[in-house]
Amino acid sequence: GDFVDQIEVDHCLYFIQADVSGKGVAASLVTAQAIALFELFARDCLEVTQLAKQMNRELKLSGIGSRFLTAFIGKLDYESFILEYLNCGHGDAIIHEIGDTEDPFVSTSKGPPLAVLSDAQFHFEAESIDFRNKRLWVVTDGIAEAKSPKGLELGLVGLTVMANKLSQL
Repeated sequence: GDFVDQIEVDHCLYFIQADVSGKGVAASLVTAQAIALFELFARDCLEVTQLAKQMNRELKLSGIGSRFLTAFIGKLDYESFILEYLNCGHGDAIIHEIGDTEDPFVSTSKGPPLAVLSDAQFHFEAESIDFRNKRLWVVTDGIAEAKSPKGLELGLVGLTVMANKLSQL
């Protein structure tokens, strides 16, 4: 159920990393539906909050049952270098200054997964930052829960260490 998608529209890059609950054919169908909705609403140049709200509405109305998806949705404006993003129940994301080996900024989820709340209950606002000289690390639970050679879970601490080591890229 994990997927990543991106689409360029005008001077913006829209992107999503998400994880659909469950496995098998049902989860695959929800994944395909979510990708189609993401691309449809991104082509309309919606702001991230509105894009997430529209996806939430359509997924909830489509009757996907108990399925839901966690999602990190973003929009990077190439002209202003403003990154607008919303974390809907997805794992923590790291925003790291290039060359900075100190602790990066960690963005936690601001709302529940998509397809959980009704349209009237969906009241979450995207965050935005100046993204010049920064890198974004968004990973699925499969990476965050990966084990090191010593058998320890990578987690946020391990991801932060990796971001620090690769901060010059």
